[in-house]
Amino acid sequence: MMLLRALAVISVAALPFVVLAQQKEIKIGFIYDVTGPFAASGSEAAQIGTKAAIDMFNENGGVEGYHINAIFVDAQSKVDVAVNEMTRLIDQENVDILSGLFSSAECMPIAPQADARKKFTWLNVCVAIEVLKDRKLNYVFRPHQQTDLPGAMSCDYINYTPSPSSASSLTSSRWRSSTRTALTAPASPRPMSRSARNTAFRSC
Repeated sequence: MMLLRALAVISVAALPFVVLAQQKEIKIGFIYDVTGPFAASGSEAAQIGTKAAIDMFNENGGVEGYHINAIFVDAQSKVDVAVNEMTRLIDQENVDILSGLFSSAECMPIAPQADARKKFTWLNVCVAIEVLKDRKLNYVFRPHQQTDLPGAMSCDYINYTPSPSSASSLTSSRWRSSTRTALTAPASPRPMSRSARNTAFRSC
């Protein structure tokens, strides 16, 4: 909900004053996958949630008095379809904002293209670090964690040494010990190789 409000407010602020006097809606193009393998992985659920939030805002007068005109397209879990839909949303639908996008594979080519066209783009998922890292994008944003953060936080916790007087010291010590054991344990039915586990262990 905060995401939609932020997107709408930014879009309104970006429009010229003369247009503001006439325009009473904000057009947002959402790209999700409702067919293909990404649909069941979470993309379709993300679209359902987005629609529910938009309906709630519009039923309560929109955002700052502006109705959200949402256009949903299906990328079909295909990178080329996602890129084509992005182009259509910008060139034919004249959306003010691009959003949605579940797969990092789709975000990789879309992010720089949308940025080059100076189209404000808000990525809802696309967690791969490569989507934004070192790309110096000015119009593309992702409001959540990327793939390297959970691992880094786990390493910080494993290496954290609490005070002996801490009430959680014993529990924390046992958790770190069990985590280290898991990293070097015998292979599971779907094993990570021993060398990979050892590399993960040493990286912390």
